Amino acid sequence: MTVIRDERLRKAIRRLLFVSPELSRAFMSGSFRSVFKGRGMEFDAIREYSPEDDARSIDWNASVRFGRPFVKTWREDRSLSVFIVFDESASMSYGSNGSKAETAAVAASLIAYAAALSSAPVGALFFSDRVTGTFVPSSAPVRAPALAARFESSARAVREGGGQEGRGTVLAEAAEATKRELKRRSLVFFVSDFLAAAEGSGGWSRPFGLLARNHDVVAIRIYDDADALAGRIRASVRVADAETGKITRLTLGRRDSAGDFASYASESRLEWLRALGSSHASRIELRTGDDSAKALVSFFKRRRRAG
Repeated sequence: MTVIRDERLRKAIRRLLFVSPELSRAFMSGSFRSVFKGRGMEFDAIREYSPEDDARSIDWNASVRFGRPFVKTWREDRSLSVFIVFDESASMSYGSNGSKAETAAVAASLIAYAAALSSAPVGALFFSDRVTGTFVPSSAPVRAPALAARFESSARAVREGGGQEGRGTVLAEAAEATKRELKRRSLVFFVSDFLAAAEGSGGWSRPFGLLARNHDVVAIRIYDDADALAGRIRASVRVADAETGKITRLTLGRRDSAGDFASYASESRLEWLRALGSSHASRIELRTGDDSAKALVSFFKRRRRAG
């Protein structure tokens, strides 16, 4: 069974080479809000003012510091770096139609190939109960295949080993580490089930919002129908929290348990939406087993129409 599932994932990722040109076209035509000065302009340097310069370009701070007028210069830079933040924590290990991690791996690989086909530098950060790996953005031809292999390997490890158990998913630390890693403004895809608390001590909402101030952030929420269906099962079991390892007894099938699980799933999604609303990040919801290519192409087409 494991061999079949692994082969299915490999086939899904291999076919990206044929699907991703369409995604790449959508990627390049997507109307992302500008994170540069003007349209596609990036700060370059300062130099002394000359009579031909526009007075509006004077850098007053530098002028005061040096006692004579200086102006800012800009250079065109339309090559937007792409950075994929990938959740490989324990809660990504299950799913009713393939694991959440497998769905995440296919979506992340699609994005990596689309970025490469757009000649955009692409990098990634992996996290569970800690940051587990980082690839700095690069436009090298081997980067997208290397990342796809890493996503596949991560999905397999999460599914077979249940992910990393410890102090929970460190979404906040992942957002902070991404902000430190990116030296230039980038398009950031955050691929996770977002089950960690958004608010409160250690919540991810604030660092996520700070990241979105300087970068164009797209939150891809991976979910499964089983998230809200556990209350329909009749059983009393001892369970371990996938994120923390804490053991507790859970009684399923009580009259109110189905509502409890459905309510939890609904509240978790609402918390995610509220956090994104305050940060002004974009969002995609992807159910396990869904066609990742179709979902991503639809997203970019919507962005183009909205622009």
